[in-house]
Amino acid sequence: MICAAAVGGVTAGEAERRLLQYRQNVLRRRGGRQWPGALARQLTHPLALLLWLAAGLLLIVGSHVVAAAVVLIIVRSRLPGSRSGPDRASRSARP
Repeated sequence: MICAAAVGGVTAGEAERRLLQYRQNVLRRRGGRQWPGALARQLTHPLALLLWLAAGLLLIVGSHVVAAAVVLIIVRSRLPGSRSGPDRASRSARP
């Protein structure tokens, strides 16, 4: 069964009431660049910091190839569109 509002939409009075109650449905821009801060947060995440420490220690002991691999893992996991990272679980838990 289809509700009457779905067929004809809401009435002008109902639209006015909703506008007063919920305000306009607009997205507000946050001024300025957002990506530098987001990148800094991604690269200083606690697990990323642990991997940075591991990479540093690997450099100290002379395992440059493995240190480079760890840095590559850090960078790759923090790229936009990556299928890993701390927010992956929260995205997959949503219906």
